[in-house]
Amino acid sequence: MRSHSIHWIAWAVVVSVLVCGGPSSGRAQPDAAYARILPDRIELGNAALERIFSLAGGTVRTTAIRNKLANEEIRLESAEFNLRINETELLEAGDFSLEKSEVQDLDGGAKRLVLTLVCPRLDIEVQLRHEIAPGTPWMTAGRVSWCRSRRRPTRWPGRWRSTPGPSGRLCRNHSS
Repeated sequence: MRSHSIHWIAWAVVVSVLVCGGPSSGRAQPDAAYARILPDRIELGNAALERIFSLAGGTVRTTAIRNKLANEEIRLESAEFNLRINETELLEAGDFSLEKSEVQDLDGGAKRLVLTLVCPRLDIEVQLRHEIAPGTPWMTAGRVSWCRSRRRPTRWPGRWRSTPGPSGRLCRNHSS
């Protein structure tokens, strides 16, 4: 009798995995993080939050943030970052064009969106990283992971970091 009930339980588990989908079924979990790169936009989010980036005109800018928990969408036009060069020239995200976009899978089902941008006028390359994890109502917004000159790599080692504060200014990271 006992082996018959164990056999029945095992059969029920197999049927439920086949019908409902198991961890390897390829279905997204309800609170899974995602990053979708589409021809005209990028969507980065999870069950709680979504950020929409426009790729219109070859530049990258946030156009909306969706709070899925409150069922609200905030439309906005943002300057993703600005970069001051030698305290004389201020470059903004609109001065850069998208060269490459990539999605990286992180531990725990998190996603990292990596955007490589180029300022054609000065031949400067910037890499932005946005991260989101499943089930969290926040995301890591736009960290500049590096910035470098494509013309003079010996003068710009390419290690930059964002400094705290509303200005969004960048400074050389001397720690690396």
